[in-house]
Amino acid sequence: TIRSGAALALGMLSGLNPRVDPLVSDLLSSLQGSEGGVREAILSALKGVLKHAGKNVSSAVRSRIYSVLK
Repeated sequence: TIRSGAALALGMLSGLNPRVDPLVSDLLSSLQGSEGGVREAILSALKGVLKHAGKNVSSAVRSRIYSVLK
C-alpha cells in the first residue's frame, strides 16, 4: 500500500518538473535490479511519470524505456 501510494504521488509530482529524464533513467536502472512488489511499484511510478510528464521525456530516454520494457 505504501509503495503504490508513493508511486502514484511520484507520478503526479513529476508533472510539475520540466526535467524528468534523470528520474526516468533512475527508475529504469532500479527496475532492472528489482523483483516482486518493488518491481510493481517502480512500474507504477514509471507509468505515472509518463502519464503526467511524458511530453517532457526526450526521445533518447523514450527509446531506452522501450528497450528495457521489451
